[in-house]
Amino acid sequence: MVNLQEMTDQQLEAHLRQLRLQEAEQAKYSASIVQAEYDAECHLFHIRLNNGLCFSFSPELVQEVCALSKAELAAFRLDYSRTELQWPEQGTGLNVLSILQGRFGSRQWMQKLHDEQGIPLGEWPESPRAKAEYARMMGAVTSAKKAAAARRNGKKGGRPRQKSQETA
Repeated sequence: MVNLQEMTDQQLEAHLRQLRLQEAEQAKYSASIVQAEYDAECHLFHIRLNNGLCFSFSPELVQEVCALSKAELAAFRLDYSRTELQWPEQGTGLNVLSILQGRFGSRQWMQKLHDEQGIPLGEWPESPRAKAEYARMMGAVTSAKKAAAARRNGKKGGRPRQKSQETA
């Protein structure tokens, strides 16, 4: 952990530059909100992301904000990372990227929506599909160690044959 109080001005400036670079690097891979508005007449939020995606959703589906009045819903602000709508006066907020994944609240809330309205339960990090996607992403990661291991295995003739292939 960085102790900011013990840093010199130069160290602090270097640290801030590093944080800005990290933030810029992260922004290359993350969707963020370009425009967000609440339409009180339709009772919908309209969101436009930096990747070109536009979508709308009803606040009635979202556990954190379903009880807010139309005036309160209209008084949201974007967080600094531009991924959340926040209502500081009410002490609540919602992550728009979670909405895209179909998570509108707690598991109990999602179960209630499913039971009452037939809404799918949403994608949770430990679901089979999410685990498979994570494994796929991690398998796609390249590193010097992975490349060296592949070269060593290639010199040995590649991957060993599976037993089902040997008997066939």
